Parts: sequence; C-alpha cells; structure tokens
Amino acid sequence: MDRRDTSELELDANEPDANELTDTRGADAPQPDERALDADEVDADEQTNELDELTIPDEIPRADALAADFFELRLSMDMEANRLENEIANQIFGFAPQPTRLGRYTILERLGEGGMGVVYSAYDPQLDRRVALKLLRQRGQSERDRQRLRREALALARVNHPNVVTVHEVTEIDEQLVVAMEFVVGSTLAAWIEDSPRGWREILEVYRQAARGLVAAHEAGLVHRDFKPANAIYGEDGRVRVVDFGLARSQREVVLDDHGEDPPAPANLPEYPEGLVPRTQDLDVPFSASTLPRAKSAPLPTQLTRPGAIAGTPAYMSPEQCQGAPLGPASDQFSYCVSLYEALYGARPFAGRSLGELSEQMLAGDLREPPRSARVPSWIFAVLRRGLATDPGARYPSMDALLAELDRDPVRRRRRWLVGVGLVALAGLSGAMLSTLGDRDAAVCEGGEAQIASVWDEARNEALSQHLLGLDLSYAPTMTQTIVETLDDYAARWVEMHREACQVHLRAEQSDQLYDKRLACLARSKAALGGAVEVLTDADETLLSRANDVLRTLPPLQRCADVEALEAEHPPPSDPELARQVAEAREELARIQALAAAGKFEADPESEALLERARALGFEPLIAEVMLLRAKTLVGLSISFKDASILLREAAHLALANGDNAVAAEAMIQRIYTETQLGGRSFSEAEDYALIRALLRSTPNPEPLRAMLANNSGSVAMSQQDYEKARQYYERALESMENAPSTTQLDMLRIRTSLAFLDPDPKTQVAEFERITASYQELLGPTHPKSLESAVTLGHIHDDPLAGIALLRETCPRLAENEDKQESSSADLCYYSLATVEEITGEPDRALTDFVRSVELMGEIDPSPIFQLNYASAQGSVLMLRGEYNDAIELLANTRDFVLASEDAPSWLKPRIADTRLLLGRTLLAAGQYTAAIEELRASLEAFNSLAKAPDHEFMAMRIAQTKRYLATALIETCDASAAMNVELDELDELDEIDELLISAHTWFRGHGPGYVEQARALNALRRDFDAKCSR
Repeated sequence: MDRRDTSELELDANEPDANELTDTRGADAPQPDERALDADEVDADEQTNELDELTIPDEIPRADALAADFFELRLSMDMEANRLENEIANQIFGFAPQPTRLGRYTILERLGEGGMGVVYSAYDPQLDRRVALKLLRQRGQSERDRQRLRREALALARVNHPNVVTVHEVTEIDEQLVVAMEFVVGSTLAAWIEDSPRGWREILEVYRQAARGLVAAHEAGLVHRDFKPANAIYGEDGRVRVVDFGLARSQREVVLDDHGEDPPAPANLPEYPEGLVPRTQDLDVPFSASTLPRAKSAPLPTQLTRPGAIAGTPAYMSPEQCQGAPLGPASDQFSYCVSLYEALYGARPFAGRSLGELSEQMLAGDLREPPRSARVPSWIFAVLRRGLATDPGARYPSMDALLAELDRDPVRRRRRWLVGVGLVALAGLSGAMLSTLGDRDAAVCEGGEAQIASVWDEARNEALSQHLLGLDLSYAPTMTQTIVETLDDYAARWVEMHREACQVHLRAEQSDQLYDKRLACLARSKAALGGAVEVLTDADETLLSRANDVLRTLPPLQRCADVEALEAEHPPPSDPELARQVAEAREELARIQALAAAGKFEADPESEALLERARALGFEPLIAEVMLLRAKTLVGLSISFKDASILLREAAHLALANGDNAVAAEAMIQRIYTETQLGGRSFSEAEDYALIRALLRSTPNPEPLRAMLANNSGSVAMSQQDYEKARQYYERALESMENAPSTTQLDMLRIRTSLAFLDPDPKTQVAEFERITASYQELLGPTHPKSLESAVTLGHIHDDPLAGIALLRETCPRLAENEDKQESSSADLCYYSLATVEEITGEPDRALTDFVRSVELMGEIDPSPIFQLNYASAQGSVLMLRGEYNDAIELLANTRDFVLASEDAPSWLKPRIADTRLLLGRTLLAAGQYTAAIEELRASLEAFNSLAKAPDHEFMAMRIAQTKRYLATALIETCDASAAMNVELDELDELDEIDELLISAHTWFRGHGPGYVEQARALNALRRDFDAKCSR
C-alpha cells in the first residue's frame, strides 16, 4: 500500500547608575570608555515615567540665552574634541596624549550633561586630588544672572557637613562658572536600593544620613528644592552625601523690586579673592527675622527664589512646588518623605503619571496606604504621613523634628517602658513621668501601653520565644523571629493608635460616638492579638507551619482610624448591658478566628457555641458576623462545605437587612468558593456578582474584598478551564492586593503562584517559580513547608526533567523529615512527582523506590476522591513495576469507577483522573489486554487533550506524548495479532493513526532535551516494530 516513508527517525544527542560625583569602579584613573551620569540629568532607575524624566527649570530662558548656551556648548565641545583627538592620535601613531586642561585642572573624562551644566572628572595638581568639575549653565548674559548662579554655588560651599558633598572651590575660567567638588566613589540611593534586597532598618538608617544632610543645608539657609534618590550618593565608605544643589535657593523670600532686579547685597558682606570659598564662620552677618530660628550661619545676602517659578523633578515635588508657590524647608521635607516612602514600599505615595494627575492626587491628600507586604512597621508610615501632608504647616516644624521622629522606635521605647513600669507604679504614676505633652489630660492618653501589656509583654514574649525555639523544626528560629517581630510591631502600633484616638478626642476633633467606636475597634484588635498570642504560645510543630495564617487574622489597625468605615458600622445596642455583651462576643469572635486559622478543632465547638450565644442576644449584626466566622471555620477545618454554604447565604441576607455591606459582600464572596470550587457546582455570575460589586462600591476600604472576589473568581474560571479569564482575574486580584494595606507578602506570593501556573511560556514560567521559591525561602526560611512545597511545584513543572529531578531529590527528604512532626505534609506528593519523572527519563528502579516511599508517607486511608486517586496512582505504579498486573488493574479500575461516580469530586481532579487512566491503560497493555488498553488510553488522551492549556501545561504536554506512545504500542500489537489470525482489516485509517501518534510523540520528546532520550529511543524501536508488524 502507498504510505509515507517509515524510515527510522534519528536521535539528536544598562549603563552603571551613578552621579555627577560618583565612580563605581574605585579611585583608579578612569578608562576612556567609562562614564558616570549627573544626578540631575538621569534618574538612577531610568524609569519611563515622564515624572522621572522631567526636571523643570527654575525659569523659562530668555531669547538672549541662546548666545550663552552656544558659548558653553563650544567650550564643552572643544574640551571633548581635544581629549578625543589625543586619544585617537595615541592609538594610531603612538603619540603621548596631551592633557586637556581647564585652568589648573586636568580633564580626565566627561561624566555627564544636563539642564544645570556639564560635569567632568578632573585632577587638581595643586592639592593632588581628583575632583568633579561642574560647568554651570548660565541662561543669559546679564550680570545679575551670572552673580545669582555664583552666589548659589558659594551657598553650597558654606555647608560643611559629612552628609553634604563638599565644594572645594568656586571660580570662573574663560567666563565660565566652574564648581570644583568632592569626587565620591559610590552609587546613588536610587541605584543602591536596586542593587540587592534591603531591610527596612537598613533603608531607614541610610536615609537618616540623607536627612542629616538636608538639616545641615537648612541650617545654612538653603532649600534644596530637588531632593530625590538620584541626588544622594551612598559612598563606598558607607557615608551618604546629598548632592546636586543646582536648584537650591535661600530660605529668604524677598520679592523682586518693580524693575525686576535683586535687592542690593548687605554692605557688611566681606569680600573674598576670586575662587576662594568662604567658610561658614567667615560670614559674620546677623540673621534676619525671616531665616530659620535654628540657623547657625548668616543668610545669603540676596534673594535667590523667584515667586511663581517651578523647579524640581515632578515625581518628588511638593504640592506648593507644583503650584509655583514660595518654597521653604517644608518642601524638602515633602520630597524627602516621597523618596523614603518609595525606598521602603517600592512605590510612590501618590498615583499619577503626569504632572496634572500627580498634583491632583497630592492636593487632595490622596495618600496610598502602604501594603503590609513591605514588612515595614506602621509607626514609620505614621511619620511619613505627616511629612507628606498637603499643607506645609501640617508637616513637621523642621527636618530636624522629622529626623527625631525617625530615630524614635516605638517598639524599643515600649520595651524601655516595660522595664520601668514598676518604678512608675512606685512613683504613683506621676504626671511628670508619664506625660509627654506636659499636662494632666495628656497623661490620660498614655494608658494604652498598660492595656496592651495585658496580652503582650516581655514575659509573654519570652515564654512564646522559648516555646517555639524548643520545637524540633529547622525553621523554628526563623519563624520565631518573624512571629515576635510581627507581634511587637502590632502592639506598638496599637499603642500609637490608642494614644492618637485619645488625643484627637481630647482636642474635641471627633465626637464621643466616634471615639467610642474607635475604642471598640481597638478592643477587638487587642482581643485578636491576645488570641494569636495564646494560640502561638501553645503551638506544636504542625501549627508552627501555619503561624502566618494565625498572624493574618490580626485585623488591620488602620480601620480603627478610618472615620468612613467606623461611621458605616451599625450602631451598638442602646441598652448598655446588651451593648457590653455584644462587645464581649465580638472580642471572643476575634479569639476564635485565631484558633480556626491555626487549624485547631476547638474552633468548631467554640464557634458553634458563640453562634448560639449571638442568636440568644438577638442583635442581628452580631449574628451575621458570627455566622460568617462559623462558615469559615467549617470550610477551613474541612467539616462541612454544605453547611458552610447555607450559613454564608443566611449571613449575607442578615447583613444586607442591617446595612452591613462589608459582611454581606464577604459572605457572598466566600460562598463563591464553597459552591463552585469545593462543591463542584456552577455559580451564576450575573446576579450575584453584580450585587457583590454594588456592595463593594459602597464599602469603605474595599480593596481586600475586591482581591478576595477576583481570586475566587479566578478559581471559578480555572474550574471551568477558562484559563485566559482566570489569568485576568488573578491579575486583578494582585492589583487590589497591592492597594490593600492589610496585604502581606505571602498573600502576594499566593496570587503570583496562580499567575505563574497560567504562564504559557515554559521558560518564563520556570523563571517566575524560581523567583517565587526564592521569596518564600527569604521570608520563611529554606526548610519551611511553604518554601519546600514551592520547590516541589518548580520541580514538577520544570521544562528540563533532569533539573526537576535534581531539585526534587533535594527537596523530598527535607519534607519527609517533618512527616513525623506534623500532621500534614506534602512529602508523599513530592516523592510521587519525583518517581514519575524518574520513570519517564529511564530510571525505573529508582522510580519504584520512590513510589514505595510515597505510599509509605500517605498514612491512613482517607475516603476522599483526591486521596483515593493519589493512593491508587502511587500504589498502582508500585504494583505495575513489580509485574503484579492483576492487582494493579483491580485497584486502578475500582478507583476510576469510584471517582467518576462521586458527586463530590471537584472539576479540578480531571488531570488526576486522566493520569490514573493512563496508568491503567499502561498496565492493561503490559498484561496483554490490548483492546481494553486501547479503550483506556483513548479516554486518557481525550482527557489530556482537553487539558492541554491547563496550568501545568508542560507536564500535561509530556503526558500527552507519553499517552500517544503507549496507544501506538497497543495499536501495533493489535495489528500484529490480526495478522497472526489472518484477519483482513480496514487498516488505512488505523495505520495512519499509528503513524501520526509515533511522529507526534517522537517530535515532542526529541525537542525537549536530553532528559527524554530514552523515550525517543523507545519510539525509534517502536517505529521499527510498526514497519515489521503492520506492513502488508
């Protein structure tokens, strides 16, 4: 017959970020091709955002500026041309290069150019040192403008501080103003922050140095006007210098006279020789009333700020700077806080990609709440929030005051207080020792520390730490540190929030009713903290692995200051006794949440008892809240999804009836999860989703619920195999989480994991899982179950099976070490994945050993469909590899029938069912039952093909190729049997199918690296069998 050729298929065996004063290579002489960038010319991070790229000049150049610019350009071009000519001559002819000089300075290299001037690295033979020379642009030829630029350079020279770049000399050479500055080896703060991961303490210490530099400038009478991460250098000596005072101005705001001229300089200003820089102590001029009270040196002699002028980098500009208003030190304070916020939280405090959008957000005071994923104590945000106030008068009175707040760590201060609390009691709680505000009423607001000490103090800290460190787990020290730091931080923020609420109330800025709601909110938060401490102090090895889930139950403290959210709450009962009982029930609810998050089964009877108690009280808002808790407990402990769904529906209806939109929305969102993902039933989006979205629009701070909705919706789409829609939902969830202050880094990693599963490119998928795994290891330690489980996933989906095997062989024993110490472990699945890949890469003996280990680790038989499939796959593989085909066939067939008939089997089990049927087909094939094998393998291939775009698509594609190989084998054996029986077949379609199966499988295995060489060889042999057995 005419068929295609059946011959055997052969087997194939960014520029460095820097600054005008920066050299990233060290102090050696520069090479001709090396350069650095001026800080006011290019931001170190080189973002595409127009707010980063744009530096607004202090004034629009006049028409006659062209001549001056041309002169400066010629001077710069002449020096550069001279340097390049010498270099070329040296390379071609071997001539010794002639140095390019500017005055007494020898030019070494051009570092950068921008709106404020051109910067060169140079050698000063007089003082035998390397310097940075800045040729300042002079946008006009009037003597007044030239003097103004010179005065600004002299002003900077007056600032003598370790955290401000040193100016050695200010002079004029060939009518060009030249500033000789300290040459610093290091990188900008923008580059430093990107260099490697930085902890918040390290970032804060570095930025404190920059703050000291700004304090020194302010004391000298200067306002920087363009502070940003690119305008501060972190030197190799560990010292930060504030640089690029090219936009700096005096703090005096003297208005120009009617003729547009500056006022005359004071008569008593001493004169200095050309090029000599006056020291601070040489300027013996008294202060005027308009200078800062703390200033230690004389004000600049004349006005340097033009009212209405705008200067600076928009992303870091203050609101008054955007409006062209006169600027003072408060403007630098704002820019500094923007920079520090960005360094700590990885985003800027105000949204907007244009000056108009940014100004609108700043003027509205629309400050982004930082996500908890940054792991930065909230007291820092409280400091930054004040420094970022729209009104300059609402900020700190000075940079010095801001710096004092950044030096004040509430956690350390609280510990000092706890040490001295006994002394305070002996002293009768005297106002002098307790009051920080200096009066009797203020002392009342210091009671928060004593309250929080009832649930978290040094004794509890010590007991918790000793207990956790005594657990026989390798990651116990890392988790103990994380837990203690989180609890410390929460307690410190609670005290600050309590103090702030009290002070606001004392100043009569908030009503008694609102104050009561704030205190009730804080009481619930304190109860949640106490519950978490209680649960964690009694933690066993299993609970420690879930400690982060317990910490997530701590309610966001920001809510206790959110006026809109507090006012939206249903008012408490008017009966005082009932109100007290409701408040106690809510505190108990917070404690039970911690139990449920820890997986403690005590949460089941306690949540049930609390629901009965709430119903007896008859306060419907409380009943709805406890119903929600009870439902979440039933789901979290896997007790009854059906009962949970009923409770969630009732909770939503009751909350809606009482106007509690947040509880109603959460109940409906949770029900999506129980009904669709776990119940296997479909969920109608149209009506319920529309209602949820409407509720969220009227819910204060809806981002956490939006993230929950998007995440659960992604799960729905995944169960429906709509992977593109799932990806969109998960991206939306990630965006909402980034905007939610209660988000943790672990929350973000969960969504990133879901998104990584949906990446269609195996290479980028593996790369993202590598980053996710590294993040888990950094947060939780390399041996934490979450870190190891992420490594198992990476090994499972790896596009290189040999790399996957190596990773799994390293990870599985670590998981198994915890098997006897924890109630649950994924070690069994790890060994199953390892054995699966070992078998397909040609190591059947090692695969058998690891399949056996997987079965051993599964423990007691569980009747759930997922356990039955996992057990049948592992034990069936053991029986098949041992040649016990009949036992394997019985086990696999019974499991298949049980799962297919089960109404509780969720849709996400389809890949596991297909996997089980593939194994059954292979076993039937090995037992010589070809017809049954073909039927099972065709069903498996059909299922795998329907899942070809599934999350673990690379693994799924491998399974498809493997199934095609075994189906082709069974068909070839059938072909051979027919020939032996002399049976005539209508063989054209069947032979073509075998041919297609062989080519497709071989192409896939051959194209996926040396790990599948045994599969490709087996297919080559199968091709020869096909030619021999099926030819006529």
